[in-house]
Amino acid sequence: MRPTTHAFFSIMITAFVALGASCNQGSPSDWYPSGQATVVSHYEATEGGARTCLVTLKIENTGLSKIAKSTVSLPVLTDKKTYLKTLVSNMAILPGKAVYETAAVAYAEAAETTAIAKITIAGEFYE
Repeated sequence: MRPTTHAFFSIMITAFVALGASCNQGSPSDWYPSGQATVVSHYEATEGGARTCLVTLKIENTGLSKIAKSTVSLPVLTDKKTYLKTLVSNMAILPGKAVYETAAVAYAEAAETTAIAKITIAGEFYE
């Protein structure tokens, strides 16, 4: 084999090895949409005798891919009952970014109250 041919093949093999190493960026599941929802505030209001709790959630994209749809379930515990609410958002969230969404929970009785510590995230998933 001529020296230039040998050098050409050595360069090509090195390039293919480097290309293969750069393409191996972890598992395909690393690219699944992932995020984290947190309760940032709540506000209770009474209007026309009906009491409602407005819960503001921060939904953050913690993954490498855009989130197209997020679903967050939260129980709201009052001094009398537990309410379950699921919020579905179709707002796109880019990697490293966050959005705020508000969920309204209507209470059965006007005298009910809650505290932010009694509002938790029960489940969440991202598409």
